[in-house]
Amino acid sequence: MNQKKISDKQNTKIEKKEREKNRRKSIELFEREKTQQIKYDVLNQIEEDKERKKNKKKAVNLMEKERQRRMNILAMNELVSNKERKHNIKKAKKLSEKEKQRRLHDNTLDEIILTNERKQNTKKVNDMENEERERRVLDSTCK
Repeated sequence: MNQKKISDKQNTKIEKKEREKNRRKSIELFEREKTQQIKYDVLNQIEEDKERKKNKKKAVNLMEKERQRRMNILAMNELVSNKERKHNIKKAKKLSEKEKQRRLHDNTLDEIILTNERKQNTKKVNDMENEERERRVLDSTCK
């Protein structure tokens, strides 16, 4: 009977140690996942900032090209007669409108491609994290 009490006490201590060990593992896992999420968020923010800077630079370049193009049209119009000038203005407007439509279309396609790439990258990261979690759960259940 006395030996059974000792055995029960030992089992209780062992179970307590196991629970404490599992609790620590859970806390460590949570902390690691939290750190990974913060790292992912920071990297994602950096990527978005780069993208914004790139798009801003593109916009500035396009505005500068448009300004230069308009100045060229104005300089050209001063050299030609009234009739030719009217004709050239109409032609330039049509070309400008076509160019605007083309740029809009290109920008839309670029945005779609970037969005799809971002979604794919996010999905890959999430899938990897899920696989890692499942592996950890399987590892912890096997032990």
